[in-house]
Amino acid sequence: MDVARRLKADGINIQAIRLDSGNLEQLSKQSRRILDDAGLRDVAIFASGNLDEYKIAELLAAGSPIDAFGIGTALSTSDDAPAADYTYKLSDYAGRPRLKTSAGKISLPGRKQVFRALDGQGRYRGDILGLIDESPASIRREFRPEAENVTAMLEVLFEDGKRVVPQPTLEESRQRFLRSFEALDPRFKAIRSPDSYPVKHSAALGAMIIGEKLRAETLQD
Repeated sequence: MDVARRLKADGINIQAIRLDSGNLEQLSKQSRRILDDAGLRDVAIFASGNLDEYKIAELLAAGSPIDAFGIGTALSTSDDAPAADYTYKLSDYAGRPRLKTSAGKISLPGRKQVFRALDGQGRYRGDILGLIDESPASIRREFRPEAENVTAMLEVLFEDGKRVVPQPTLEESRQRFLRSFEALDPRFKAIRSPDSYPVKHSAALGAMIIGEKLRAETLQD
């Protein structure tokens, strides 16, 4: 504290102190009290050390006076799912919908579009997975209650291996995420036990699934 006061007298302000181990809740409260008693109320507290969203939420809920968090390992490594398992499923070929009928691996046929409904406050109500030739005007009636504002979410970015729309800047991507995150109801963003965001098939896609299953069964017979 003595060094901080002397530096401040010379026009050099310490911006923050860092806590990176131990009981961060207890240490942050002790540090805040010491800093405030020394007249250093403008000095922030920065915490790090194997933090993730759950630990940060617990610290904030406990009233820890921490101004900023440093997250490293939890950003670069997913403890619960360290590997991403992706599988390509053919859904349309030569203008015809395709369906995989293996037990437990049934895929959804046809080219698709995602339709998202917004409420009067601009929050997301839910999504409907439909077919590419459906429109927001036809899909809106499938939301209950009927949606006034429905948007088709998927757009073409590449054709014949070439980008057909300008690539957004990093700041544009950031702002788009912030707008989308703000439009998501808080109950879907809860860190623990969040509600499931509502997604369903359109009636047309449901009918196509049934039709393609029957067609596949006929071919097998």
